[in-house]
Formats: sequence, C-alpha cells, structure tokens
Amino acid sequence: MAKILVTGAAGFIGSRVSKDLVLEGHEVLGLDSFNSYYNPKLKELRVSELLTDQRMVNLNLKDLDGLRNVIRDFRPESVLHFAGQPGVRLKVDSWNQYVEDNLVSFSNVFQCSTQYDISNFLYASSSSVYGNITGKTSENLKSLSPQSFYGATKLANEVLAKANNTDMRTRGLRFFSVYGEYGRPDMAYFKIAASILTKKSFTKFGKGDATRDFTHISDVSMITRALLTQMNTSSFGENDVVNIGGGNPHSLNDLIKELERNLGAKATIEEIEKNKLDALETHADTKNLYSLISDRHQIDFSTGVRRFSDWIQSIDSKTIVEWISPI
Repeated sequence: MAKILVTGAAGFIGSRVSKDLVLEGHEVLGLDSFNSYYNPKLKELRVSELLTDQRMVNLNLKDLDGLRNVIRDFRPESVLHFAGQPGVRLKVDSWNQYVEDNLVSFSNVFQCSTQYDISNFLYASSSSVYGNITGKTSENLKSLSPQSFYGATKLANEVLAKANNTDMRTRGLRFFSVYGEYGRPDMAYFKIAASILTKKSFTKFGKGDATRDFTHISDVSMITRALLTQMNTSSFGENDVVNIGGGNPHSLNDLIKELERNLGAKATIEEIEKNKLDALETHADTKNLYSLISDRHQIDFSTGVRRFSDWIQSIDSKTIVEWISPI
C-alpha cells in the first residue's frame, strides 16, 4: 500500500477520497487550513465522522517552509492536491483569494512535490475551464476561454503542470458539478435543500434551464482512486487532464423538483436575472476517462439526490442555518 498526501483533506472531495483511500489500506496524511470561506464546523464534522483513522495537519499551503517540512518528513509516493478557492462568484475585491489559494498554493505544492521526487501529482481542475462551450466537452479541445476568474486560475494550474520537466507524472481532474453528502453549502443543491428545510427562499439565477453534469461524490472518489492506480502504469513524466463527470446533464429546475420530491415540501423561489458568470451548460465527454479505467459511473441523478436528501434531513435546522448563513 502507498503513502499518499491529500491537501484540502477536510474539504468536500478531499475528505471523501481520503476516507476511501484509508479503507483501501493506504497511509494517508491530510492537510487543511480550515479557512472560513464557508463554516469551518462543517469541515470539522467531516474530520470527526469521515477521517477518524487518518492523521491531519492544520497548515496553510502558502507556508512554503512548513509545507516543505511536511512533505520531506512524510515522503509520500503520491500527492492529491484538492485544496483551493472554489466557486465563480467571489466579488472583484476578493479575487486575490483565487490568486493566493489557486495559484500560489498550487505552485507551492507543485514545487515541493517536484523537489522531493513525488511519483504522482493529481490536482483538482474544473469544468469551468471550458467556459460557455455547449454540448459535450472533450479534453481534446484546444481553444479554451474560461468566463470566470476562478476558471482562469484552474486553467493556469493545467498550464503550470505541463511545464513539469521531471519524471513526476501529473494529472488534472476536471470535476463536473460534484454533489452529495457532506457537500459544500455554497452550491445550488445544498442551498435549495437548506431553503426548503428552514422555510427560507432560494434565489434562482435565470429561468432554471441551465444544465449541469451532476456527479455524485461516491463516483468522484471511486474514479479518482482508479485514475491514481492507472497512473502507476503510465510512463514517467506523463501529463494529462481527465473529465470526471456523469455525462448526463440535468437542469436547475430538474434539481429543484427532485429535491422537493425527496424532502416532501415545495421550495420558495425568488427568481432574479441570470448571472453572467454561470455557464449555460456543462456536459462531460467521458470517452477519454473510460479509455483509462474500467470503473464506471454508478450513481444516477435521482439516487444521488435521494442520498443527499436523506443525509441533510439528519442535520438539525439550527446547524444548517449556521452552515449557509455566511455564504
């Protein structure tokens, strides 16, 4: 079994992947700064319920010396870099968070991984790199134009990873609308459910016809781990990016109806003008993904929404309000 370092290990994706890696028998060290973009109590809950058998280190990745010491002492074979500033809607005066958490921190982790001869470097990219391209989006598309500052920083990560001239294998994971239990309270599915359960209104941007390629967290973890295993069979120094999506988009209106059905109540909707940062559609072309691994997407949209609904109904209303209030 391998030694694996996971950044953003208290985050949505990082915590689930870390848990499943430990269950497979790997030695996992998690790093997280527990920042306040959303309520840190949710991150603490993930650690207490998902990461009970894993060592965690509280570290800001902008601390290059501290990061270097951790990697030097732990000597992982693989680094999974999931830490970063998510979301497309930060106000202009907060864009420095994208630079610090998506560029500076990425550079630090990439630099240290290179210096200590890490075999595999997987990192979180995003479907946001595709901008407003409609239809199935393939990794083979050459001309990408993100329409958000967030998406631009994720594309910059991919460019930086390609600049690697060592034996370290690098792989960007273009995640498509990951959702599920222990998810992020800034995402639409979480906000809709919270608004239903707390009897508050949900702000819908536009008519609700924009579609997303929703991908359940259990599939994301399974696919990520399979791609890590596959990397060990690749040539040293290889670099690529891979779409991680279900390949079957659903609209925001579909999502609202599915949540209403599972939660047994209607959402109160406040409709406002469409946000220009929101893509019209995301739709993963998964041909490349399934040329690399045999593990297939398993959780359909209805099943995934039901699983999330069951989980969030187990959380008391006061806690839900605490989680969503700063967002």
